[in-house]
Amino acid sequence: TGCKRSPIGARILSFAQLESWDGFPAYQLRRIDANVYDCDRYDTNLSAYQKLYLYQHVLSPKMASSPRDIALHCRVGAEVTVRDARRQQWFSAIVIAVNAATKTVTVNKDGFIGDTGIEELKMDEQRIHLLQRRFGVGDLITAYCPKLIDMEDAAMYTLYRAQVMAIEKGGTYEIQYEDGEVFRGMDEVYMFAYEAAKVHAFGEGQLCLAMRYDAVSEVNEEGELVNVKEQYAAGDIGRETCVIRHVNPSGTYRVLFLQEPSEPYHDAFTEQWLTSKTLFEEKTENAGGGDDSKTGASGGGGNIIRAADVKLPLALEIDYDRALEWRPNIVARWFEKCGVCSPQLQRSIVEYNVNGVFLLDLDFELLTQDMQLTAVDAQRVLAYIAALQKKLKFRGDPVQERVAEISTMMQGYARECELLQQRQKLVEQQLNALVAQHQADYNRLKEYQLRMQCKRFAREKKSSKEIAQQLHKDMKWVNTTIKMKANQIKKPNASVIKDIEALQIEIAKVDKDITEKQTRIVTCKQQLQQLTVDRR
Repeated sequence: TGCKRSPIGARILSFAQLESWDGFPAYQLRRIDANVYDCDRYDTNLSAYQKLYLYQHVLSPKMASSPRDIALHCRVGAEVTVRDARRQQWFSAIVIAVNAATKTVTVNKDGFIGDTGIEELKMDEQRIHLLQRRFGVGDLITAYCPKLIDMEDAAMYTLYRAQVMAIEKGGTYEIQYEDGEVFRGMDEVYMFAYEAAKVHAFGEGQLCLAMRYDAVSEVNEEGELVNVKEQYAAGDIGRETCVIRHVNPSGTYRVLFLQEPSEPYHDAFTEQWLTSKTLFEEKTENAGGGDDSKTGASGGGGNIIRAADVKLPLALEIDYDRALEWRPNIVARWFEKCGVCSPQLQRSIVEYNVNGVFLLDLDFELLTQDMQLTAVDAQRVLAYIAALQKKLKFRGDPVQERVAEISTMMQGYARECELLQQRQKLVEQQLNALVAQHQADYNRLKEYQLRMQCKRFAREKKSSKEIAQQLHKDMKWVNTTIKMKANQIKKPNASVIKDIEALQIEIAKVDKDITEKQTRIVTCKQQLQQLTVDRR
């Protein structure tokens, strides 16, 4: 009841799956997103045993939109549903006129003969429901099976992968499930976005270090829920070497653990708990009985290392209680034991006479500009210095820490951008090969898309000259297209058309993601420049 009384658009984070409760209002509360494979969708302190569900209060399709929403969002050509005053039924309709002065909306209802479906309604009559489409033709989704929900089957809230095949009147869709079954009249409350074009940080056969978050107990000895992040910070989560055996479409991995022969496989290991073995390979050597080891962890591909992710190496020749008295040769030896074995770093330590005191004052600018280290090596150096300061209970330079943090973010964005560009190039090659094989079908699809775009521009009140310039067509073609009726512009129905559209959608999405990452990199550079100016 409290959820239903919340404002339209309000979001509710729930520890329980509300769909399983009696009286769940399916058409008023919808899950914002869902993933049939990955149970670690939300970043929380809870262990892998717990799940959180995010819902949004939406307007039921059998309820009218508010007069304010109608005045703000109702436009000519918009899809709506209209309640018949006498029969109390809802009909799909198209808005053909909006009068802000009289606060009226004129609609043409589907299924009526001639002009009998045209009706003028007042915005405050509580008879208009605005439709806002969340999906388009070709979109990959996950969806419930309404047949199971109608039968109240035990598996009625199981999610299945599907694709949108057509947009229907009244706000519903025609979808096709992965097994080939087609369902018509699917409501949006049963549909969720599916990230099929996810870029994976690791490939099949790659050797990785896995943080065994899945082995964390659900509750502690006192019966309280385990805080997995506290255990991670304390270093209580074990690391094991594994091999990527399969990349799941959801972004998770099927992995094979090399040190656990009893239960060697995990079918859906989350990417954020995996680290590239090539960057953080464990090193063990005996020096007079000492045990040296360096382990690290990072999320999102293993290219970023943070102070909280590293452990300081132990060796007889390294005395942390006398770190301020370290000579340059001891500093160089310490970085070597940390696994930062850059020859340039070793030469710079000797050249600049970096002792224990100077070590704690190193910053990103000095490391990259004066010592000529790469950004990756500089960031790793700063991470171990920060860990050393924490052990010695020194308070680091906040500006330096901020610079290191921004630099880390830039590295992550650059790596993600590189992976996205590789993905984009691959998909473009697939599209070009497909188009070359089916050039005639592609030309028909392109002509259809141009005509639909022309009609959309016309609804937006753009002049024929503007449309011709944007679409690179002559005026005759534009005027002919504008006069054509909707049923005269037919979409090609060849089977290859769906494959071409799917690749086009994927390219557009990847291009959008690349632009977003590049914008974030520019923002980080501006922040670094500002920090440099402020420090001077």
